[in-house]
Amino acid sequence: MRIKIKDTDVTPFVISCTWSGSRLTVARTLDFTIVQDDRDENIPIVEADTGITVYGYKEADTETQTGALPAQTAAENADKQEEQPVFIGNIYKIERDRAKGTLHITAHDHAFVLAHSKTTRKFTSITPEEITKQICAELGVLPGNIFETGTPVSFIANRKTGYQIIMGAYNEAAKIIKQKAGKDENGKDKEDPKYQLLMDGAKLNVVKKGERIKDFVLDAAANMTESTYAESIESIINQVMIVDKEGNRQSGLYPV
Repeated sequence: MRIKIKDTDVTPFVISCTWSGSRLTVARTLDFTIVQDDRDENIPIVEADTGITVYGYKEADTETQTGALPAQTAAENADKQEEQPVFIGNIYKIERDRAKGTLHITAHDHAFVLAHSKTTRKFTSITPEEITKQICAELGVLPGNIFETGTPVSFIANRKTGYQIIMGAYNEAAKIIKQKAGKDENGKDKEDPKYQLLMDGAKLNVVKKGERIKDFVLDAAANMTESTYAESIESIINQVMIVDKEGNRQSGLYPV
């Protein structure tokens, strides 16, 4: 990953970098360590303070499986990726180690604001998508692609985070949508829809979970950096036997 602090590309000084997050966390985090020693005249001093914006970019493709790309193509790819950072956030924590000559930086994307800023609001017959836009405006987060339910909801949010308010609104809408959906062909209640918040650069998106992402394919050679898979049958139970209180066998073996 290429990293910029404001307009300064610090990639040549990066020692380690971890971009983390999951569906269970609200914000994505970029942790990285750079060489920074004001005693060494050969190392430029980088302006890195809390609150400053950090940008993370995909590494520009410089070669393919068959060899190097033409210089013009590589430059075009770099320019294209330059315009679309995969991470935009702010520095929340800095640790300087003069003995090692390093600077460790922790940055969170703008969903961190939604997860930690609380407000109190009363909503009456307003759709979740409109509530999301109102909360984004109040907390200074740019709205992006907001999933539209078209379902008005009403509730009071008392000292709730922006994230709790938005998800609460979508959960209330999901209950209404489920009630209107009725039963499936087997006579069972249809599952209520589920939604998720995520940042796309500097903008907040609300997506419906379970929907297919157009033209996206997981490829170990292209967009997977690490994966682990394991399978075990050590604790499997595939047959049971019925016995009485004395331990006498009452029947044969039954497959599970």
